[in-house]
Formats: sequence, C-alpha cells, structure tokens
Amino acid sequence: MRRLATTKADKTWDDVESDDLEPRPVLAADTAVVLDGRVLGKPATPTEAETMLAELSGRTHRVLTAVALRCGPKTETLLCATEVRFRATTAAERRAYCATDEPYDKAGGYGIQGFARCSSST
Repeated sequence: MRRLATTKADKTWDDVESDDLEPRPVLAADTAVVLDGRVLGKPATPTEAETMLAELSGRTHRVLTAVALRCGPKTETLLCATEVRFRATTAAERRAYCATDEPYDKAGGYGIQGFARCSSST
C-alpha cells in the first residue's frame, strides 16, 4: 500500500512538473480492508459486494491506510492501521446498500464516510 500511495503521489508530481505548473506538495493515499489476514478489494458486482459485507457483519477487521506526501525530490510515507467493528447487518440492509453506487469503488465494499455509517442506506 505504501508503494501504491507513493506511485500516486509521484505520478501527480510528475504530471504537474511536465505541465510547467508551480510545484506544490502532493498528498496521495491508498486503503485496504483486511479480514482474517485476507485483503478485501473493491467488489465488481452486487453479489461480490453483498458477500464481503456479510463477511464483515458483526465482526472486527482492520483498515490500513497508506499516505504519501511528495515535496520536491523526496516522498515521505506513513501507514495507519485502524480496528473497525461492523455491527451485525441484515441481508436486506446489505442489498439496499449494494443498490447504491457506493460499494464498487471502495476497498471492502463500504465507505464509512457514506451510507455505511448509517443503520440503513436510506
């Protein structure tokens, strides 16, 4: 994850530099959801998203976030690990959540800052 966050920051830095824009600090990040030692990626289908959310339901997992800051020739990185406890969810709640666009560009199939923070997706 540190490598991907660094790659994102470096790519943006190079893009700005090649456009002859004034260099400014670039901040990039990448996140992974880990359950039982297995990384849960971004689900491609509603079935895959519902399966991931069912696995997370009522359990604790880890969210790993790598952050990279590029200033000049040097890129600094930081990795943060957070324990997240998912409350138990019903199949109907998972289905309703997966009917939104939210799960499909999120590691683990959820974004705690979005509908997943609520007791339902409405």
